[in-house]
Amino acid sequence: MKSTERERRDWLLILIIFFIGFLCIILAGNLALRFAPRWELPADMGSNLDPNRDFLTRRPSGFLNPLDPAILTPPIWLDVFLTPGVIFSSRTPAPTNTPTAIPPITHSPTVTPFAPTPSPTNTIIFASPTNTSVFVSPTLTSTTTRTSTPVTTATHTPTFTTTATPTPSFTFTPTFTATVTHTPSFTPTPTFTSTPTFIPTNTPNPSADLQVTKTDGSTTYTAGSTVSYVLVITNNGPADVTGATLTDNKPSLVTTWGWCIAPCTPVANTSANLTDTINLTAGSSITYNILANIHPSAAGDLINTASVTVPMGYIDPIPGNNSATDTNTNQSGEPEVGPPDGGVISIGDGGSVTFYLSQPIVANGDGAADFVYYELYIPAIPGIYLDQVIIEISADGSTWFPVFYWGDNAADTNTNVNIALPNINAACPSGEVDNCPIPSSELYNNSGVTIDVDNSPLSAVPLGNYYWIRFTEPGLTPGDGAHVDSIEILP
Repeated sequence: MKSTERERRDWLLILIIFFIGFLCIILAGNLALRFAPRWELPADMGSNLDPNRDFLTRRPSGFLNPLDPAILTPPIWLDVFLTPGVIFSSRTPAPTNTPTAIPPITHSPTVTPFAPTPSPTNTIIFASPTNTSVFVSPTLTSTTTRTSTPVTTATHTPTFTTTATPTPSFTFTPTFTATVTHTPSFTPTPTFTSTPTFIPTNTPNPSADLQVTKTDGSTTYTAGSTVSYVLVITNNGPADVTGATLTDNKPSLVTTWGWCIAPCTPVANTSANLTDTINLTAGSSITYNILANIHPSAAGDLINTASVTVPMGYIDPIPGNNSATDTNTNQSGEPEVGPPDGGVISIGDGGSVTFYLSQPIVANGDGAADFVYYELYIPAIPGIYLDQVIIEISADGSTWFPVFYWGDNAADTNTNVNIALPNINAACPSGEVDNCPIPSSELYNNSGVTIDVDNSPLSAVPLGNYYWIRFTEPGLTPGDGAHVDSIEILP
């Protein structure tokens, strides 16, 4: 209990000290204002108040009078000086920025009349702009009265009235200053700059007729065999050639090949294209021996083209002989890659045959037919007797994708011989039987079965190039097997 009363006394003492300190601050401020009532305002603050003159010349009569509210102004950065609740009229008029018109300058000569002086003074007066000399004698024997008429123009002529004739005691010799303009009397001689005349020299580009020949000495080939080509490049002149380019791309039916410059024996161990840079003097030639391995399942024509290009800056007068093409047909004769020719290859019941095409079947996803399978054309129908057959394609010869199956009685919706179509069903009411008569009106080019590999109901075919094709006779019905005339790749 005693401790609590002591804490209360301590807090009361602190409050009394704070209160006495606050009163001392107020008293000190008022005393300072009473004994030093001088105020200064910074110049150009936008206020017309003068607290030294108007408000602080009378000391406060009270002991603790407040400051006159008329001198209370907002902070200087607001640039506003107002007295709350009081309106004062400005005693310093605001400056007016009224431009003062400058009158035009008119020059009027002023002539001051003079009176004669008794002192001997020689005076010469010039009235501008005319030089008029007036001579005054240093000695005057009588009273001279002179009357001067002010000149209002540029020339002043004084009038004299005198009873004596002044005699000047000196001779005035005017001094003239002349301005001389010198005009040169010579004519400058221009300097000519010679401009060279360029006469072009007509230097024709060198001309060289390069000629290419290529052959294997045969018009046919056999799948799985080898073919030997002889490639000759000749420079028929008239100029030598340095840096001609030879290009020979490997045919798709060739698995590997090799080459060398004759006389030599090449080794067929590469699948790269043949390219070389050659130099030939006029009238000379170079020979390449080429050995090519043919694919064992090759189908279609074996086509090989070689070409040569003259270097930059040369002209070939006969560009038509800069390339040569050798074409060999399959010795078996079937199937062709292209339109049908009436000849067929037969596949026995349950048998299969695989072909490597000279140009690929392209799965591009465009929704249109990608190739045509041609059966043997029968003029009597006219049309074909469609055999039961399975067609597959492959990009590598190992993974196969079925794209057509006639014989399973399931609709092949990606072909023009869909059994679900009314005309096809009318031609084959028993379904996808062997030797079903399909009229030419339902076929492509009278005997063709169109196949869209992208939309096969049998398998999902990835996009890409497919050089391999396989035909299989399913062996469902013993008979005459299957027949293939040709395979046409559609763009």
